[in-house]
Amino acid sequence: MRMRPAWTLALLWCLVAISRAIADDKPTNLSDAQAAVEANLRTPQGKAYDEQLGTEFPPKYMGTVHQCKQTSGDSASFWILMKLDQDGSVKEVLLYPSTKLGVRSRSTAQG
Repeated sequence: MRMRPAWTLALLWCLVAISRAIADDKPTNLSDAQAAVEANLRTPQGKAYDEQLGTEFPPKYMGTVHQCKQTSGDSASFWILMKLDQDGSVKEVLLYPSTKLGVRSRSTAQG
């Protein structure tokens, strides 16, 4: 699978979560989330959402990620996938692979 920036995966997975309006709180399987991201990237709506996320995500979260990187001493790459609730709040955050930096970043994203 081709690696995409973390914000791309996060936003596209959010699009899936919102459109499905999943009512249960069952944890999402990582491979299912990745498949949903790839499927969404092939749609016009997914591409538009990816573009919007690419503009909005970095200013909001990258400062925190950089701070987490400095304090954790970890610089390993990871994917962060976020499932949003209908109101836009973060409902679930998945990491792949789980790294020190990713764990710190996840706790920040979950608020």
